[in-house]
Amino acid sequence: MVQYARTHALTYRPLIGGVGITAQGGLGIGTLGLIAYDDSGTWMVSNYHVLCRHDLSAFAEGEGVYQCFFQTGDDPVGRLVAGRASTQLDCAAARVEPGIAAEPWVLEFGAVTAFAAPEVGRRVIKSGLATGITEGIIREVSGDRVRIEPPASFPARYNLSDIGDSGSVWIDVETRSARVLHSLTRDGHTEAAFGYAMPAVMDALRLRLAP
Repeated sequence: MVQYARTHALTYRPLIGGVGITAQGGLGIGTLGLIAYDDSGTWMVSNYHVLCRHDLSAFAEGEGVYQCFFQTGDDPVGRLVAGRASTQLDCAAARVEPGIAAEPWVLEFGAVTAFAAPEVGRRVIKSGLATGITEGIIREVSGDRVRIEPPASFPARYNLSDIGDSGSVWIDVETRSARVLHSLTRDGHTEAAFGYAMPAVMDALRLRLAP
């Protein structure tokens, strides 16, 4: 059974990062990583397997994206757009619907200042639907794929991430820059998180941090 951080499952206006979302054609729920922009408007960034299809198959243009626990008849907060997704990087963006206020702010963290390449040894935190705010250290960077583990001094039972955190963003504690889009929880029985480098993700989605 998936557990949720209660505050992250609420409806927020303006729409911000770190909150729960679900998609019309998806199989479950995940996290809105952050709000981003291009010249055409405002976008919500998360995983492909959250916004589009869990099995990474093709999605239909215009499918709705909703806040965490929507009911039939609820209005979507965003819609999918062809070309704003990458299965290779497990990322996707949905255009925020007109009339829905949104801000580049992450729940319980604040403003993200920039995107930066992941670096081994950097201390990062994420704000996700399942486990809320958690902290880790980047331990491995292989191309665009990144492995994050809890700090060695943390308790052995520390829960770094869980199902529902997919789509959240790992943010550098020191520089406040977004470094990794969270995609996968755990490696067998080892407590670890995996994701993809944010600069590569944002290039693939053709988005930027500022309006």
